[in-house]
Amino acid sequence: AGGDAPKLFNEEKEDDSDQILSVLPRERGWLSEHMYLYQGFWCPTRVLKGLLILQKHFRAQPSDILLATYPKSGTTWLKALLFTITNRTCISHPDQNPLLTANPHELVPMLESYAAANPVNPKPPNSLMHTHIPYTSLPESTKSSGCHIVYVYRDPKDVLVSCWHFVNMLKPEAVPRISLAEAFEKFSKGVSPYGPYWNHVLGYWKASIEWP
Repeated sequence: AGGDAPKLFNEEKEDDSDQILSVLPRERGWLSEHMYLYQGFWCPTRVLKGLLILQKHFRAQPSDILLATYPKSGTTWLKALLFTITNRTCISHPDQNPLLTANPHELVPMLESYAAANPVNPKPPNSLMHTHIPYTSLPESTKSSGCHIVYVYRDPKDVLVSCWHFVNMLKPEAVPRISLAEAFEKFSKGVSPYGPYWNHVLGYWKASIEWP
């Protein structure tokens, strides 16, 4: 079902994400009620809707820089570093660094979240962007445009524990907390947000070998 689903999105109807969700395999989500298996990876509902929009409408430019990570792998840290590096010639004095007053997530927008909020024009105005999307599910233009992709990964044991703490911190009181044992079981089976973890890492690793 995950492999056949993209064909449904090529129909004339612009927003048929609900139709796609209805035929995809699903599991209990870590933070949301459900996650859906799409193109071999598990996505929460809002993420999948943003991904479908990106795959249809996003057009990368050669000057774009895309930071890609699995969740809880040092994303915020790398956003701050990349923003500083790419803007070092524009900041005349350290006191004028936008990072002093803005969160790195504001300065380096997340593609799938931006697309979900801006479906008509899903490309942020920034040339520096971020995503958790697996390499195989990236919009085709990110691979054909020659834009730069920076990938960072982290020890999976640390990723698991960090994800577990993070989702339980964000869960509404009405939603049952996920135990560490359940999180471990799901993560090991690959049923985690943007997982399986190893497939996520290997997808970008193989791309880096083919496209140095």
